[in-house]
Amino acid sequence: GQTGSGKTHSMMGDFTLDNDSMFGELTGLIPRLCRELFEKLDEKQNEKEDGIVKSYNVKLNAIEIYNEQVKDLFWRSTPGRAKTTVLKVRTHPTDGAFVDQLTMLEPINWRDCLKKIEKGVAERTVAATLMNDESSRSHSVFQIILTQTETVHIRSDDPDDRYSKPITYKKISKINLVDLAGSERLKKSGAQGQQLKEAAGINLSLTTLKKVIDALVVN
Repeated sequence: GQTGSGKTHSMMGDFTLDNDSMFGELTGLIPRLCRELFEKLDEKQNEKEDGIVKSYNVKLNAIEIYNEQVKDLFWRSTPGRAKTTVLKVRTHPTDGAFVDQLTMLEPINWRDCLKKIEKGVAERTVAATLMNDESSRSHSVFQIILTQTETVHIRSDDPDDRYSKPITYKKISKINLVDLAGSERLKKSGAQGQQLKEAAGINLSLTTLKKVIDALVVN
């Protein structure tokens, strides 16, 4: 979507953490998802199954892609890291692409999760253009990693064996919440100097993304 069309507003929207009536028609996708996720986890924690113990862990990380460089939006939580530190994208043989040495946070509830995300959003690179007073100059990805650990206690058929033999399973889900910078027509945005360089990088990356999506559709 074009810059100023409401992509960031759709992801975050208007909300407040001061009371439970934070949700309204203009609340964005990310606050709704965070609250729903942790409320469901609370329900699951209260469910009891004989011989089965379940636990849940939520981790959160965030990056911005600015001028084709990957930066950590939670850099303040990592000692010795600066806002300008560029991180490397590597490939794991089984898990695929990942950002090396990325800060990982562990929110304890949905309010804590949103507070952390708000701090990450505040670190994004923005600038005023003729088309948008707070134009996102980078793409951002907030990733929520949910791990469910399930321990099953299997009792032996041997009556002399009083001990159970636990077997542990893990399920890992990853939710990627992406807010893309908007495409720009340079004549309309009035971008110059650094903003012109940013706009060129944004338009190039969006064009590349379209080519990738088109290739996936065809194949």
